[in-house]
Amino acid sequence: MSKRETALEALKALLVAACPGADVKRNADVPNNVGPGGYLILRDGDPGEPEVTLSPPSYAYEHRAVLEILVEGGSDGTPETLLDTIFGDIDMAIATDPILGGAVDHCEPEAPDVDVLGSDAGSPLRTARLNIVLIYLTSSPLG
Repeated sequence: MSKRETALEALKALLVAACPGADVKRNADVPNNVGPGGYLILRDGDPGEPEVTLSPPSYAYEHRAVLEILVEGGSDGTPETLLDTIFGDIDMAIATDPILGGAVDHCEPEAPDVDVLGSDAGSPLRTARLNIVLIYLTSSPLG
């Protein structure tokens, strides 16, 4: 498995463990219904242009994976509270293991962009989109 794929799978595993009440998917479509614990979609994002070192060749990436979070409500009925809880859980999990079990050299979330999305199901969804930077070194430009 490539370093890129290993990093993304490790990030997904961290998200699943950090947010046990949420449904966590990778590269999925936005659902029609969101469960009570929220819905997280990890998108592969953009590995960007690597810094290249020669002899032997190595490629240092600052890969920006994108996490989309959708929530309808929380234990107190407010989506803002649930969204804040999810942010805190993700932040704590990354702070506890910033190398994702050795899959990356460093992992760091960026500030989220929060919005409201209309829903056919009734109440609007609170959404957030944030980049999670995965820094890793590979021996191949293919990841």
